[in-house]
Amino acid sequence: MSKNVYVFGSNLGSQLGNTDLDDSYKPILISTFSNQNVQSVVAGSLHTIALVHNKIYTWGCNDEFALGREGDEDKILEVVLKTRTKSEVVGISAGASHSACLLENGNVYAWGTFRDTSGIIGFDYKTKYQKTPKLIHRNVEKIFSTDNAITMLLKTGGIVRMALNFGEIVLK
Repeated sequence: MSKNVYVFGSNLGSQLGNTDLDDSYKPILISTFSNQNVQSVVAGSLHTIALVHNKIYTWGCNDEFALGREGDEDKILEVVLKTRTKSEVVGISAGASHSACLLENGNVYAWGTFRDTSGIIGFDYKTKYQKTPKLIHRNVEKIFSTDNAITMLLKTGGIVRMALNFGEIVLK
């Protein structure tokens, strides 16, 4: 675990956590997390997620609800998980327009949407944008995201992939 978070690169969607910046070519400290036990930080295309003390924080572009919350895009704010258990968050992942988290009990929650070269195809068959965290799978060991897919390694050894099916293999 780290005591500090540094970011650099494009700040097009405020994903560096500081609206006063344009792009940064040198690492800059995000003071919000100074001297805290930061478990993980992941970057989507225009948003960032941090896991700190079992809490998920997001900031950056929220045009397609990749932040999993309402509120200011340029502010680092907590994502509220509405679960029936008190299971801790053990993993996070981010894609172009989606985010996900893995709980200790194996449940995976995700939010945002998926896209292809034509634009938005939706979060699932019924929902274009998932605005807040939604349970998508159980019994998961690890999660990984690419721009337009979430891959879940199951505790049983299987693999499940939630994807837009654009040149990707969907396994179940």
